[in-house]
Amino acid sequence: VDLPSLGFYDVRDDGVVVMEWADKVDEKLLGDHVRVEFGFTGETSRRLIFHARGERSEKLLRELNLSP
Repeated sequence: VDLPSLGFYDVRDDGVVVMEWADKVDEKLLGDHVRVEFGFTGETSRRLIFHARGERSEKLLRELNLSP
């Protein structure tokens, strides 16, 4: 994936970027971010797991009570 051509670095620090199939991108290129895993828990239910990948993201998840 060519992140610069998608404008990723233009919006990364000032907004929210949602990337489906982000596992196709080297996490080192993403910088500080929150990874959200979606898991199936039933036919109509899902579990979301949030992973902080950096200091700013850890703070955000703590403020939202989404971090231990």
